[in-house]
Amino acid sequence: MPIQKIAELIDKLDAKLAVLLCHHNADPDAIGAAYAFKGLLKRLRPSLETEIAAPSGPSRLSKAIMDVVPIELVEQPRIETADLIVLLDTNTIQQLDEWSERIKPDHPLLVIDHHASHPETESRATLSVA
Repeated sequence: MPIQKIAELIDKLDAKLAVLLCHHNADPDAIGAAYAFKGLLKRLRPSLETEIAAPSGPSRLSKAIMDVVPIELVEQPRIETADLIVLLDTNTIQQLDEWSERIKPDHPLLVIDHHASHPETESRATLSVA
């Protein structure tokens, strides 16, 4: 079960901070996925700090949704100090623009995406949920 594996990964890492990253110009499915996943993490591990970010911010439609739903994005995510990086609706690290360079190859990476998986991303992922 993916939720169990995610909880096990968080525990194995003794994670304190998870940074949830969406692709550039994040559309509603990326923003919505990050918001929902943040809620799940809060229920699974209440002490885990989380932040959501998207390079170049949200799309115009996502901004309209964010006016109604309390979704907060940080402008400068703490990628380097995160215990876990989560890619949501993002099947390649390159979709993070310049932020992609901040994710080191040995950084724990969880990929949650409904698109076809990318081989490079799969090889870098600690855990992948499709």
